[in-house]
Amino acid sequence: MARRKIHNKLCEIFGIDPKFADKLNKEIDEPYKILGKYHRVLFHDFDISTFILLAKYKFSKDAFLVWYLHKILDENKDLEKLLELIEMLK
Repeated sequence: MARRKIHNKLCEIFGIDPKFADKLNKEIDEPYKILGKYHRVLFHDFDISTFILLAKYKFSKDAFLVWYLHKILDENKDLEKLLELIEMLK
């Protein structure tokens, strides 16, 4: 699972406000506190939980993009490794 810093970095590459990206990425992974490694049953597929979360942000394009980038990064370990490397080179 990618660190939130890496999720936020990917959002920054796509021009999303860093504070907004951080807030939404935190919300997407919030169920981790209760569900642990099974937290992805909420907010990680386009189901009713994600619909409710995106409704909170009035289905803005940035909210949808943050969610979608979060999902892509969680499902792509090579992309995660690349972004980790970029972050280390700074």
